[in-house]
Amino acid sequence: MGAPVLLVHDDIATIAAVRRLLTRDGHEVILATSAADALIAYGHHLPALIVLAPGVESGRGRLVLEELLQHPDGKAARVLLLGEAIAGFSAPVAPLPLDGTSFVAQVDSLIRAPSEADAWHVLENRSLPGVRGEGAGG
Repeated sequence: MGAPVLLVHDDIATIAAVRRLLTRDGHEVILATSAADALIAYGHHLPALIVLAPGVESGRGRLVLEELLQHPDGKAARVLLLGEAIAGFSAPVAPLPLDGTSFVAQVDSLIRAPSEADAWHVLENRSLPGVRGEGAGG
């Protein structure tokens, strides 16, 4: 079986469509319908990819990403957002409604990314205090 994918969504129609596409492509789909279940499932399964709906549980997708940053393995998590971006995070977004071929290609490219630099991981878009690209003087 293919790489495990954690699907975090609470809309039954979208769940069915995404599950069908991923299963057909050979992936094991792990379903979480709440932020808490998503974090538990991530820690238990350490999936190759998290497909996350920002609007899960009335907009708690951001909480899922913030909590992943606290998990020991969370910064290595690869994430694909469904439908819309989450402010402060630069994860790729799969547009809704899903185009099956494009969605599966996007999932496969994220899972098979050859190096860390080519995959999106859970990182916030933050500037470090005092870092402004200035040289160290000499």
